[in-house]
Amino acid sequence: MEHKTKRLNLLIQPSLHEDIKKISVVKATNLNEIVNQALREYRDKEKRSLEKYEEIQRVRNT
Repeated sequence: MEHKTKRLNLLIQPSLHEDIKKISVVKATNLNEIVNQALREYRDKEKRSLEKYEEIQRVRNT
């Protein structure tokens, strides 16, 4: 697990924010961890896009 972090300003709909806050209370966690988990799941789902990005970078650098 990484220990360094990057700051991200995120604008979301107020109703989504309220619902996620409520969920964080029930799950005994915080908004930051919920966002991190959602983004990790999205990244894992998009592995092919990351591979494609690497291919594009290799072509640009040759």
